[in-house]
Amino acid sequence: MPVAERLPQGARTQVESGIENWNRFFGTRVRATGWSAESRIESRSDRNAVIEEALSPANAWFPSGDVDKPAEMTAARIADHHNLRPATIESWQRDVARRFEAGQYVFKVMWSLEGNEFETVGVASTDQILYDSMLSNACLSADVPTGKVVGNPKKRCFYRKLGWIWQKNPSRYHRGEIYVDMLFECRQSKLAKCDGGCSGQLTLGKAEAKCRATTVRNQCRLEYSWAWVTGLKTIKLGADKLTLEIEGHLGSGGKGNGSDTANCT
Repeated sequence: MPVAERLPQGARTQVESGIENWNRFFGTRVRATGWSAESRIESRSDRNAVIEEALSPANAWFPSGDVDKPAEMTAARIADHHNLRPATIESWQRDVARRFEAGQYVFKVMWSLEGNEFETVGVASTDQILYDSMLSNACLSADVPTGKVVGNPKKRCFYRKLGWIWQKNPSRYHRGEIYVDMLFECRQSKLAKCDGGCSGQLTLGKAEAKCRATTVRNQCRLEYSWAWVTGLKTIKLGADKLTLEIEGHLGSGGKGNGSDTANCT
């Protein structure tokens, strides 16, 4: 593969911003120590070599932890988790490999995990990171102020925006979102409708929300649970059909729950 002396400016900015943000938010146990531009994908054999180097279980490292506990964030490698089903690993490899094409750029990020050194191999287009198993599976989050929404009787109870690790401005996070809305209607000061609407979406990951509405006298009460994951982590619905739990170690994630009420007065 031809050596790439440097990444195009757009991709370079994202790599440098991603490293800076990782070390700022999650660098207690794992720190990025540097990066280098490596090569450019020009042929099918180049692409296959990058897939092997970036996605093989021996080389693929992931963030491991809850973003709401940043000091505990660490890193884990597929090869060290023997309970993973081969089909799960192969499905992840296929999904990521589809993003790699000729003309793209290869870079490496160097990491230190409590004194142990490792590298990840990433791929970028001219203006953005396409995949790096550490940077792409890290995620930033920001809560958005809630309140009434213009339109039908609706109260936004919870709204969280999810961003790429290289994004700087929380107001512009665009990787994903989770929201919970209470849908209620009052007629002559009497509660006529009480329901909930909740959902989530996350690029290169999964985000979910569950909610349950109940009526108590003239009050609408909404209970909710939310969770998001990246990498090989999964979301599981609890026995109560409301609580969401996170399973697995390879990837980042976050979860929470809450409740809200509205009265007809």
